[in-house]
Amino acid sequence: MFLKKMPFLIFIIFSFLHAQSDPFENPIILYDETDESIGVAIADYNNDGWDDVFITRGSSVDGTPRTDLLFKNNTGTLVFEGTAGLTTMNQLSVGASWGDYNNDGYLDLYVATAKPGAFPTIPIPNNMLYMNNGDGTFTLITTPTNPLALDSIDSRAVGWGDRNNDGLIDMFINNGTVNFGWNQQQPNSMYTNIDGINFHRDSVSEVGYIVSDSSKPNPPDPFSYKTFAASFGWCDYNNDGYADIFNCEGFHSGGARNRLWKNDHGNGFIETLNHVFWDTTGGIRYASGGCSWGDVNNDLKFDLFVTNQIDSPAGNNFLYLNYSTTTVDSFYFLRENAGDLFNDWFYSQGSVMADFDNDGDIDIYTTSRGSDPEDLSRLYLNSGYPDYQFSAVSSVVEQLDPGDGTERGNGRGAAAADINGDGSLDLVVAHIGKPLLYLNKGSSYNFVKIKLQGRSGYTNQMAIGARVKVIANIPEQGGKTRQIRQVAAITGALAQDSPTLHFGLGSAFNIDTLIVEWPVSGQVDVYTDLPANDTYNLMETEPSALNENNKLEPENYSLGQNYPNPFNPETNIPFVLPRAEHVTIELFDLKGEKISTIYSGQRLAGKNVVRFRPKGLSSGVYFYTLKAGTFKQTRKLMILK
Repeated sequence: MFLKKMPFLIFIIFSFLHAQSDPFENPIILYDETDESIGVAIADYNNDGWDDVFITRGSSVDGTPRTDLLFKNNTGTLVFEGTAGLTTMNQLSVGASWGDYNNDGYLDLYVATAKPGAFPTIPIPNNMLYMNNGDGTFTLITTPTNPLALDSIDSRAVGWGDRNNDGLIDMFINNGTVNFGWNQQQPNSMYTNIDGINFHRDSVSEVGYIVSDSSKPNPPDPFSYKTFAASFGWCDYNNDGYADIFNCEGFHSGGARNRLWKNDHGNGFIETLNHVFWDTTGGIRYASGGCSWGDVNNDLKFDLFVTNQIDSPAGNNFLYLNYSTTTVDSFYFLRENAGDLFNDWFYSQGSVMADFDNDGDIDIYTTSRGSDPEDLSRLYLNSGYPDYQFSAVSSVVEQLDPGDGTERGNGRGAAAADINGDGSLDLVVAHIGKPLLYLNKGSSYNFVKIKLQGRSGYTNQMAIGARVKVIANIPEQGGKTRQIRQVAAITGALAQDSPTLHFGLGSAFNIDTLIVEWPVSGQVDVYTDLPANDTYNLMETEPSALNENNKLEPENYSLGQNYPNPFNPETNIPFVLPRAEHVTIELFDLKGEKISTIYSGQRLAGKNVVRFRPKGLSSGVYFYTLKAGTFKQTRKLMILK
C-alpha cells in the first residue's frame, strides 16, 4: 500500500497518454435550448432510489432571465419535470445545493441568484429556499424573519454543511459581482440553522473573518476577505470531526487569494497555510473558480484540486496533497511532477473527482470556461498504485459539443452520479448552450455504492459530512486498498455530486471492511465481508449512552467490554481517549493469531463506540485489542449463532 509520508516520496506524474480509453458515450442533450446553463445539483429529491438533476440557468442574450431546469429520473432516464415548483421563477440562477435543512427526510433546495454581468443595473433578486413538501412538489420560503430566504448579495456558490455539529445543516455562500470588463468583491455569508426552520446570519464574532466585509486587525489588504464570485468546498481535512472550508476568491486581473479555513470545533474558523495557497513562485497567478476534495492516492486523506481561470495568460490548475493531522496543518503543492494537470492552461472552472473507470482510484474531470477552440475540458484518468499517474485522455467531453454544432466549449458546473443505475458514474455538464449528459460505457470492473441516512437529533438526515471507508483486495491497486469518500453538498464549481457514495473495486468481488464515520455522534459502524456490485442503504443507529456525553475529556485511556456479549449479529466496542488520537482495534482467535483489523483511524477525545458487524466468523470466544499510542488493552468477546 502506497502511503503519503513525505513530499519527496511522492511520485505522481501527469502525462498526456492517449492509450487509455474514453469511458463516456456521446452526449445526450437534456434540454433543447441554447441559453446558458450554469450549475448542476444531483440528488434523489423524491426518495424513489434514483438520482434526479437540477440545473440552474442564466439569462438570454437580451438579458431576459430564464427558468431553471429539473429532471426527474424515471428508472434511468432523465425527464423534464415542470410541475414540482422549481422551474417557474425567472431569474439568473448560479449555484444550487440539495440538503434536508428541517430533517424531515425529504431533500430541500437552495438556489443562488445574481444579476447579469451584461446588465449591471438589473436589481439582484433574493436567493431561493425551496422546502420539499414530501409529495413531489416544493414551496418557496419567503418568511420575512428568515434571512436565508431573503439573501440578496449577488450570490454565486452555495453549499450546506454542519459547521457546529448540532445535527442541523448550515449554509455558506460565496458572493461576488461579475461584469463585463470588471468584477467586484462581495462579502461572504454564513447562515446558522437554529431549529430546522429559522436561520441566523452570522457575524465576524461568531464565525471569524470568513464572512467579513472589512478585515481583521492590521491586514495587508482591507478587502482580502471578500470574493470575486467563485466556489468553495466543505471537508474535514484534518480528521478532527469538524467540517472545514476551502474558499476560492475568483477571477481578478491582478490575481486573487484562495483561503483554507479550519473549523475551530464549532467556534468559528481559523485561517491557515496562506504560505501554501498564496505561493506565487515561478510567476503563478491565482484566479480560482472552483475546488474539489478527494483522496487521489488512497491514503485515507482528502487531497485538494483547485481550478484556475486566468486567461491572460491562462492559469494553471493545482493539486495539493494532504499531510495534515489533528495537530498539524500540512498540504504539499504538487508542482514539479504535475505534468499536464499543472501545465494545461485551459481557463478551467468546474471539476469532478470520481472513479469513472471503476479501477479503485479517483480520476479528475475539468470544464473549460473558455470559448476558444484550444480551451478544452479535460478528463484525466488515474493509473493508481504505485505511481498514481494521471493521463489526459482523448474524450468526447473535451469540446462539450452536443452533436448539433450549436455550441462548443464554455463549460460551467459538472457533477457525477450513476444516472442509469449500471454501477458506473455518469457525468452531467452545464455550459453556455444545451446541458449535456454523458453516460458511462461501463467496464468489467466491480463497484459498490453506499447511501447513508442520518438519525434525527444526531447527524443530519442527508448525512452531509459523514465519511465512508472501503477496504478491499484490489489486484489493480497492488492488493489491499483503502478508499474514502464523504457526503458533500458542493463540489467543483457551482455543482453537487450525488450523495450516494460510489467506489470502484477493480476485479475485487468482495469488500473486506466497510466503515461509516458519523460526524455528530462520533459513532463508527464497521461491516465486514460484503459482496460487490450492490447498493447498501445504511442508517445511523441511536448512539449508545456511553457515547452521549462525548464533550468530557477523561484523563486516562480505557477499553470497555463489548455489548451485547455474547452477540449476533452485531456488537458495540466502547473505549475512552484522553485526547484525539489514531486508534487501532484488532480481532484475535484463542491461539492469539490475528483475524482482522476491526477499525483503524483517527478518533476524538472522550467516549467512543465502534459498532462491529462481522460476517464469516464461527461461534466462539475471541479477543479484541485496542492500541492508541503506547496504550494497549485486550478484552474477550463471544459470538453465538
